[in-house]
Amino acid sequence: MRAAVVQLETQEFELNSRKRSRELADQMLGVELGNLRREIGTGIRQRRVEDAPEYPIDGKPGTLDQEVEAREHEPEANSLVAELRVDNKSTKTELESANSRAKHMAEANETLECDITKLKIQLDKLRMDNESMKDDYQRKLTEANSLVDRLQMDNESAGRDLALANSKIDDLNTANNTLSRNSTELQTQFDKLLVDNEIKGRELALANSKISIMDTANKTLEHEVINANTKINKL
Repeated sequence: MRAAVVQLETQEFELNSRKRSRELADQMLGVELGNLRREIGTGIRQRRVEDAPEYPIDGKPGTLDQEVEAREHEPEANSLVAELRVDNKSTKTELESANSRAKHMAEANETLECDITKLKIQLDKLRMDNESMKDDYQRKLTEANSLVDRLQMDNESAGRDLALANSKIDDLNTANNTLSRNSTELQTQFDKLLVDNEIKGRELALANSKISIMDTANKTLEHEVINANTKINKL
C-alpha cells in the first residue's frame, strides 16, 4: 500500500510538472503571438507610410512632378503591396498554426487537469485506505501486545508451577533414594534372616533327631527298668 501511495505521489508530481511546463509554454506562446501581432501591425503601418504618396503640408495634392514621381513608384508600391499580402498570408498561416497549437495545448491541459483530478481522487482514496489499514494494524498490534503480555504472565505462572513441581520431584527423588537404600538394607537383613532361619532349621532338625534318639533311649531304659523291677519283685 505504501508503495502504491508513493507511486501515485510520483505520478502526481510528474503531472504537475507537465502542467507547469504547459502553462509556461502557453505563456511563451501568448507572448510570441502578441509579439507577432505587434510586428504585423507595425509592418502594415510602416508599409502604409512608405507606400503613401507625398503631399504638401497643407494636405493637398502636389505638383505635376510629384504626381509623375508617384506614378513612377507605383509599380514598386504595387510590388510592395503584393509582398505585404504574401507576408500577411504567411503570417496568417503562422497565426492559425499558433492558434491550433494553442488549442491543442489547451485541450491537452484539460486532459491533464482531468488526469490530475482523477489521480488526486485515487491518491485520497489510497490515503484513506492507508489510514484505515494503519488503524487496523495499530488495533491488531495492541491486541497482539496484550496477548503477549498475557502469555508472559502465563509463562511466569507456568514457570513458578514448574519450579514447584521440580522441587516436589527433587523431594520425591530424595525419598525414593532413601526408600531404595532402606529397601536394600531390609533386603540384606531379610537375606541374613533367611540364612539364619536355614541354620536354625538345620540345628532344629538335628535337635529333633537327638530328641528322637533320646526318646528311644529313654523308652529302652524304661523297659529295662520295668524288667529289672519285675525281676526284683520276683526275688
